[in-house]
Amino acid sequence: MLTERASTNCRCLRTSARACHSRVYSPVVETKTVSQMTSLLLLGVVCLVRAAHASENDPPPTLKLVTSFSLPNPAFLSLYGYASGDGYDLLVSSFSANPLGTDRVYRVKHVEKFLQKNSTQITPQVLTESVVWPNEVTGVYGTFGGRTVAVAGGFFIPLKERGTITLIDVSGDTPGKPYVITDQSEKWFYHRVEWFDMNADGHADALTCRAEKPLLGSAKGQLVWFQNENGLNQSTPWKSHVIAEGPDIFFESVPYVNTTEGYIQAIFVAQFFSPALKVFWVGTSGNWSDTSKINQRIIDKSIGQVFDVDFCDVNGDENMDLLVTANSATNGTVWAYEIPRDFRTGVYKRHLLASGFKSRSGEIGKGAPGSAQLIYTRQETGYKASILLSGDDAGQAFILNPRSEAKDDWTYTVTPFLDAGSGTVGGIDYADVDRDDHKEIFVPAYNENKVYIYRA
Repeated sequence: MLTERASTNCRCLRTSARACHSRVYSPVVETKTVSQMTSLLLLGVVCLVRAAHASENDPPPTLKLVTSFSLPNPAFLSLYGYASGDGYDLLVSSFSANPLGTDRVYRVKHVEKFLQKNSTQITPQVLTESVVWPNEVTGVYGTFGGRTVAVAGGFFIPLKERGTITLIDVSGDTPGKPYVITDQSEKWFYHRVEWFDMNADGHADALTCRAEKPLLGSAKGQLVWFQNENGLNQSTPWKSHVIAEGPDIFFESVPYVNTTEGYIQAIFVAQFFSPALKVFWVGTSGNWSDTSKINQRIIDKSIGQVFDVDFCDVNGDENMDLLVTANSATNGTVWAYEIPRDFRTGVYKRHLLASGFKSRSGEIGKGAPGSAQLIYTRQETGYKASILLSGDDAGQAFILNPRSEAKDDWTYTVTPFLDAGSGTVGGIDYADVDRDDHKEIFVPAYNENKVYIYRA
């Protein structure tokens, strides 16, 4: 259920699967010599030959359990890489459904050091107990100097409805005082925050969705950004700018999406309470301050409650797609949408990748699956990616492996690799944290009070 729920291949700089949600996007410019281009062409031929036989002769690697450690009610987690490339901190949010219960945000500093010994003796450090119902917790790259963690919080549980976007300086061994940038006068709650320069002033602003849901009655949501004028030194709350009504939980902001006139910024939105998959854009200026220039489009509103969306190349054809999950108590689904040549006007071709996910407890308000993201489990190039899937209230974590390397084959085998019974499996993240050329996958099992670590 949403109370316990929490991509690689995105055209941005990342150090982990969801790291782009907490950093400033920037283009990557590459120059290649003729000899380099020739080598790339030859490599492409080799990859095509290998791909033609990959599904028959070279099955994808299985995921192996490395270790696990105890942590109360882990919900969302992410890996925060060091700019030097020297390791990762594991960030974990934890909340209690008890209105009077304590909520926490944890850090495991340099988590790779524990993996070298397959240690279960991991003692997470509490970063804060002041954030109400912390949801996604992510590292912020290159915005405030030093190391900063952003926490999106709140939910429609009594005494926990007034959520926040909170920043914490984690540059040292002792965390700094939580710095709240949002107004708490209304009962808005937040699940995700990304950092973009929304008004072209050179400062990365906080982009988010927020929702308000009374126990009785309809929910409302907003796509909104908070203006960063002077970083952690400015007065709070930061000035808010509402982009649109409707978006409520998760979204994916992308700096460069194709149009017939070139690339422009877009925000893809997964609306949960008022179900729809949408996209917003402003044009080449990239300035969202002028609301008269903001455009929006409904991509699809027929798949049910849209849980999450990820911008990635699902089938490996070098064209970007949307990887989308729809949450349901009885038949949750995973979809891919091919982004047209012009995302503003073209037709999005839809493919059903997997279905039949459901809540194992059968309790009201629960559903499955959660978020999905691509993962390359092979060390070699030339293969289609697999898909990591949080089961949410299905109580499992899944890996979806492509049945073939054909670009027009959108079929997958669905394999659970973690079973937490009738509990909840929240937000997953991964990276090669110990530099052994194998990716480590971190999975929170909320009801088991454990974080599991797998290796691909």
